[in-house]
Amino acid sequence: MSDAEERKRAYRLAPCPAYDIEGTESWLEDMAEKGLVLSGDGFFAGVACFWKTEPRQLRYRLEAAPEGTGLWSGNGGLPAEEAVEINEAYGWKYVANRGQFHIYCTDDPSAREMHTDPDVQALALNIANKRARANMITALIYFMIFPLIHLRGGVLLTAVHMGSGLMLGGLLLVLIALGRTVARVLHLRRLRKRLSAGEAPHRKNWRRRALYHRLSRPIFIGLTIIWLGFFFQGWSNENLGGNIMPLEEFTGQIPFATLADMVPAGEYRFNNYLDTNTIKTDSDWLAPVMITLHENATITLDNGKQFEGGLIVDYYETVSPFIAGRLAREHVLRSKWNKRNSRLDITAPGLDYAFAYKEIFPTIVLQQGSKVARITFYQLGDYSLSLDELAEAFAASLKGQSQ
Repeated sequence: MSDAEERKRAYRLAPCPAYDIEGTESWLEDMAEKGLVLSGDGFFAGVACFWKTEPRQLRYRLEAAPEGTGLWSGNGGLPAEEAVEINEAYGWKYVANRGQFHIYCTDDPSAREMHTDPDVQALALNIANKRARANMITALIYFMIFPLIHLRGGVLLTAVHMGSGLMLGGLLLVLIALGRTVARVLHLRRLRKRLSAGEAPHRKNWRRRALYHRLSRPIFIGLTIIWLGFFFQGWSNENLGGNIMPLEEFTGQIPFATLADMVPAGEYRFNNYLDTNTIKTDSDWLAPVMITLHENATITLDNGKQFEGGLIVDYYETVSPFIAGRLAREHVLRSKWNKRNSRLDITAPGLDYAFAYKEIFPTIVLQQGSKVARITFYQLGDYSLSLDELAEAFAASLKGQSQ
C-alpha cells in the first residue's frame, strides 16, 4: 500500500457493539456526513476502516448473515451472489461485514428499503439471535460447566495452587464475557419483537453510550491480557520447575514428619531418582504456607535392617479450620473419582479429619485445625512402617508435638 493510499485511510473505534444494528447504521451515516466512508476492509477488533472523502449523504443497512461471517462459514463469510445482485438491483451495494451482519450502503435517497416487510427482517434477525443463543450456551458450558467437571470438585484446591486471586479474576472475566453475550441475545430479541410489531427502526442516538463502549472494550481486553500474563507465569512456575529446589539445599524448617522422624536412627542416604528429594514452597492468601515435598531415601538401621522408600507430601497451613477442612475433603473427593481406589482403615485419634485410601500407593489425608497434609507413602526393604505408624507420626507433627 502506497503512502498516498494510507493517507486516505482513517480508523475509528466503533461506539457501539456489533449487535447494535441501529447504532452501527446511524454511526456509519454520521461518519459519511463528515467525509469518512466505510471501506471494504470493514471492521477488525471493533475498529472500522474508512476512506477519507468529501462529506456525503449515505444510508447503511445491516442484514443478518444466514450462515455467519467467519472464514469457515458458507461462501467464506460473504453474502450469497444472488443476494448481492438483488440488493444491487435496488441500489444497495455490499461493503463489508461486522459481527454476524453484512453491511450494505446506498447513495440513492430514493432507493427502496432492502426489506420492505418488517416481518421478513424479523425472520432474518431470528437467525442471528439463534446463533447468539447457541454461542451463549457453548460459552457457558466451556467456561463454567466444563471446568467444574474437569476440576472434579477440587475448586478450592485449584484456587490455592493456581492463586485464589488469579482464579477469582478469571471468574470475573468469564462472568463479564457471559454478561456481554446475554446482553447481545436480549438486544436482538427486543429488536426482533419491534420488527414483528411492524416497526422499522434505523436511527438511534449512538453517542449516548459511546464513551462507555469505547472504554469498556479496551479495558476488558487489557485486563484479559494481564490475567493471561499472570496465568502463564504461574503455569510456568508450576510446570517448569519454579520454586522447586533440592531437598538437600533446603535450609528452612519442615513443619511435618519426614522419613528421618519415623524410621529409627541409622545411616540415612538420599536416593537420587528422577524428580525425587525435592521441596517446593508456595503461598496464597487462603493458605499462606504450602509445601510439596518428595523424599526418597534408604536408611540402614543399626541392626543391619534396611528401609527404602519415600514420601510425597502436600502440606497446607490455611487461614481458618473451615478452609482446611474443605481442602482435606476436596483431596478425598478427587480420589473418589477414580473407581479403582479403595478405602483403607486408619487410626488417627485426636484429629479433626482423617481418611486413607489406596491409589497406586497408600495415601492419607489428615486435618488438624488450620493444617492439612496429604501423604502418599511407598516402601521397600526388610524394615517397613505400618499405615497407623505413619498416621501417628504425621498427626503428632500437625498437633505441634515432637516426633
